[in-house]
Amino acid sequence: IATDGLPTDDYGNAGANHKSEFVDAIRSLEGLPVWMVFRLCTVNDAVVEFYNGLDSQLEMSVEVILDFVSEAKEIDVQNKWLNYTLPLHR
Repeated sequence: IATDGLPTDDYGNAGANHKSEFVDAIRSLEGLPVWMVFRLCTVNDAVVEFYNGLDSQLEMSVEVILDFVSEAKEIDVQNKWLNYTLPLHR
């Protein structure tokens, strides 16, 4: 799922109830053989914090991918030998 913001309704209104509905919708996939990947197209702290927090709220695999440089730095901490290039990121 690619996104640049927080969950909203059809009119672009965001709020706690929209976040809760979104989490409930994702939670309905628990138990299925799926792995959720969220590609964030923003560096807005509130958006990044919300999607990073999904992993602790759900009992399923959730991966949040930020921009290329942030991902490369995160990978480098764990795997110094891996050259994280744009083809891997895409």
